[in-house]
Amino acid sequence: MKYLGIDFGTIWTKAAVYDTDTGRGVLVNMEDSVAANTDFELYGGQYACPTAVFFDKANNVYYTGKKAVRSRNQDPENYHDKFKPFLSGPEAGRWVADVAYVLKNVHDRACQTAKVNSFNKVVLTIPSSTICNDYRWNAMMSAAHLAQIDYNGIEIIKEPEAAAYSIIKEKSTINNNDKFLVYDLGGGTFDPALLQFYNGTLRVIGERDSAIPRGKNIGGIYIDALINKDLVQMTPFFQEVVDLLMSMPMDEYGRPIRNETVSIRDYVAAMRDVDKLSQIPIDAKHQLSTGITEYHKQEFGLFDYHLSLDDYNEMIEPLIDDTIQCCDVLLADYGWEWKDIKKVFLVGGSSVIPLIKKKLVRKKTIEGAMFEIPSFDSYDYLYAVAKGAAMFEVLKPTPAQRLQFGLQCLNNKEYDEAEFQFTEGSQYYWLGLMEYEGLGRRKSYRKAFEIFSMLNNDPLCLFMVALMYFRGEGVKKNDTNALEYAKKFFGLGFNNKTVKDKASVLYNVLVGMASQTQIEMVYNSKFHLLWNIQR
Repeated sequence: MKYLGIDFGTIWTKAAVYDTDTGRGVLVNMEDSVAANTDFELYGGQYACPTAVFFDKANNVYYTGKKAVRSRNQDPENYHDKFKPFLSGPEAGRWVADVAYVLKNVHDRACQTAKVNSFNKVVLTIPSSTICNDYRWNAMMSAAHLAQIDYNGIEIIKEPEAAAYSIIKEKSTINNNDKFLVYDLGGGTFDPALLQFYNGTLRVIGERDSAIPRGKNIGGIYIDALINKDLVQMTPFFQEVVDLLMSMPMDEYGRPIRNETVSIRDYVAAMRDVDKLSQIPIDAKHQLSTGITEYHKQEFGLFDYHLSLDDYNEMIEPLIDDTIQCCDVLLADYGWEWKDIKKVFLVGGSSVIPLIKKKLVRKKTIEGAMFEIPSFDSYDYLYAVAKGAAMFEVLKPTPAQRLQFGLQCLNNKEYDEAEFQFTEGSQYYWLGLMEYEGLGRRKSYRKAFEIFSMLNNDPLCLFMVALMYFRGEGVKKNDTNALEYAKKFFGLGFNNKTVKDKASVLYNVLVGMASQTQIEMVYNSKFHLLWNIQR
């Protein structure tokens, strides 16, 4: 069995293949035979594909990835990149085709890497803020379908969860019941997740970015924008370029549209200068993340730009503070403190910024916590999301493990997490029982009855449907239907003594063979409780 994981990113898209026969995963080679480039800042290296699309009108063909980047100055109006953030809103459909071209390119390269024509499953990753069936979710599924990737074999998981699977596979120092935080700072989003290693698998406690003070605009491209703003202010040459572009009308996505007042030559030249301008912040960010005290970029006769490490840190500090505050809220949402965390794993290209680790160390001191921040050379922080997505099918919790997680949450009164685990594991009996008992929300017999009725081959659900028909809870009282479901229960041959004894008592009441004691048992408000039952 071979599984493909795709980390669709704002700037770079990466992928990995996991082979169950060998138990090994490999990164997908994104290079082609045309001009393999060593400029990592521009081309991302051998295993990263720029999330970019270019339409060559002359030849009526689309280029993606590195070929699109190399072609962008031929016709800037037909070059698209950084469109991932637009997938989260109502305009998502506008970008489905672009996403599809990128996915198709990556899928084809993965087939070449793995020497196969298709995969047993393809797992796509999305930011943690994505909700099932929202704009981004549907756009990614539509793009996969358009790219002719096996639609039935597609699964979507959250980026920090995928990273955690890779970390678990690579890290032998995570112990049973350890709670840890994945701090995933990528090109366009910040995705924290709170997780626990429990009985040999991963339990996702929470991965909501519910309280980022400045919204969701945290990531590498927003740091680039801050440096870009400083660069334009400090360099008259680039200010002239910006003024020229600002004199043009903009499309709905903020890109300049050439009009008759600007010649094609001036427009293309300006866009090339903007291209040069856009590379300086990326270069500055990378260099200042390596420990140098000052970045300096000079082009004779055009500009001379300096940015000190202190000024850089002051510039980005509010964004980094936002990420720490988001982690504060995530912990608080689940009743945890920093003291409960054993490790914080930094994931994503932007997480190498030294200020992040300094802020976390300061938080550790303030909170009196003891968590460890593992070094980057102890796990693959850059490709963790793609690797984890590829291994997801093998490492993900089984329904039985989901049940364990959910029962643990019930005991701890973590009702939202219990409901999540039961839902993921299709545990209809426990979901229905939460509604029946009013655990985590208002009691609803009607909703409980609907959930129990969803599964006709589950003995525990059949028992509850029979009981609710007999009592008239959530449905009109009907002894005939109650007896029918009781018979279905016995027809399954369920051998758990506790449930079977209770079902027998209910059956005797329904057929008029019960003693007074048995009748009183069935009407007892706690007669339905089967909390310690395992399947």
